[in-house]
Amino acid sequence: MFNFIKLINPKKAISIFVLGLVSGGVSFLFLSFINLMVGIILSKQNTSSINYIIYFCILLFGFVWSRRALSYIIIKFSQQVFWKLRSEVLHTLLAANFYQITHRKGKIYASLVRDVGVLTGFSLSIINFLSALVMTVGCLVYLGMQSTPLLLMTLGVSVFGTVIYWIGVYFNNKKLKYSRELEDGFMKSLLDVLDGFREIHMNPGIGHDIYDRKIRKISNESYLNNTTALANFLNVQIIGEVLFYSLIASILFFSSYFIQESPESIVKYIFILLYLLGGINSLMLIIPQIVNVRIAANKINQLRQDLHTETFDNLKETSQLSIAEFNELDMYDISFRYAGTEESKENNNGFAVGPINFSIKKGETVFIYGGNGSGKTTLINVMLGTLKGHAGTIKYNDIIVDSKNYNNYRALFSVVFSDFYLFDELYGFDTIDKDQIDEYLELFELKDKVTFNNQSFSSNQLSTGQRKRLALITALIRFKPILVLDEWAADQDPIFRKKFYTEIIPLLKDKGYSVIAITHDDKYYHLADKLYKMENGQLSLNFTEGLAKKEVVKL
Repeated sequence: MFNFIKLINPKKAISIFVLGLVSGGVSFLFLSFINLMVGIILSKQNTSSINYIIYFCILLFGFVWSRRALSYIIIKFSQQVFWKLRSEVLHTLLAANFYQITHRKGKIYASLVRDVGVLTGFSLSIINFLSALVMTVGCLVYLGMQSTPLLLMTLGVSVFGTVIYWIGVYFNNKKLKYSRELEDGFMKSLLDVLDGFREIHMNPGIGHDIYDRKIRKISNESYLNNTTALANFLNVQIIGEVLFYSLIASILFFSSYFIQESPESIVKYIFILLYLLGGINSLMLIIPQIVNVRIAANKINQLRQDLHTETFDNLKETSQLSIAEFNELDMYDISFRYAGTEESKENNNGFAVGPINFSIKKGETVFIYGGNGSGKTTLINVMLGTLKGHAGTIKYNDIIVDSKNYNNYRALFSVVFSDFYLFDELYGFDTIDKDQIDEYLELFELKDKVTFNNQSFSSNQLSTGQRKRLALITALIRFKPILVLDEWAADQDPIFRKKFYTEIIPLLKDKGYSVIAITHDDKYYHLADKLYKMENGQLSLNFTEGLAKKEVVKL
């Protein structure tokens, strides 16, 4: 279970406990005072004494002060828990493997939105829990002082009711766990709608189908499951209340036969008993929250464990080779296989790439081409380390890549993916050369459309091709030795595409960048130093086609 206690500052924990005892104690003293006044009224004495009024004012002040102080510190504590939990989950995500994240988006979202909220909400319930606990203990002590037989009867009823309640909790636990599983499914469908809203906007039938087949089904199941679980909790709570009311009725009906107590004591006893019932009910109402807290905590802990199963963590590099320091990258017999379905696992026939051999030297331009589904993107992801190869060796500058230098290896690459994401601001920079950015804006023909200031571009509301140019500029100003482009030129107009291959890439070569580009622009294959073909998960070096086109150009 997630170590919830670690989030609590020991000094704050002591403060909460002490204030809880004080608040509950003041509430009990207030109850005792009322009970005292009831006894005075029954004995027909004067209740307008100034001493009683002063005592009441002192209790009222103590109640307001202790309750407000406890509430304030609990509110601060709950916000601390809320943001510490969110920060820890996000910190875990940032250190996780790419493949792990892409398959758990729904669970991650559910943990950040629901599970963290459950744990935070429970921290706020500590106020009522501590007050109810002190009140309950105080009432039982007071009852014992009034009558031992009546105390034993009350304890017997309380224990019996508590056993019934916990039996209900045991059987409802599975339903609450299932409710949490349904929440994962709902979050996944929600993310499908948000991520695919452009497609849904063009084809509304997709959205309606997701709603009818997924969300409506989850909604109905969750409604029935949660209604049943909460109704069961309510039923056992009602049983407990019936037992208490039966106890009160028994005292009223049969006290003269079994218990020799004065009418005044019986009235006081019943008065305290009603308060005790309220305290026990408050404690019982917290039990479903405790069950949900355990489920939420286990979910967060399981997510953290799942995200730490990979050998390599997504930590920041400790050192980065400069463009001048980089010499060569080599991949030897690299292979990767997707897990696929259970059936494909048994038959060992999930899609695979490799064994692959690949090399690139400083300043080289390498093009990779191949049909859809040939494995190009998988190859790039394995090369970048977003997917971990299952076999083979990678070396850079004759250094073998392992878990110790893996993060430094990944720091060799700047990437513009085909489904790139352009952040609103530039992150991860210690310093930014504005003059260099202005130079690139001019080179990429964006000077009249975009300016750079205060860590961000003035606008990213551009065409896809122009936004890709901004993404490439962002990649270039990181000054990493290897630039990886996944079908970057596909969204450029023919004129700028020609400029990219014939002017920009040669300029980058002159600056020392090594360029790896997935491309289908066969018109420009001859400009590559090396041309690779990807087919059925196999990579082959295709000098012939590139050299032939170079010869044609020479002619």
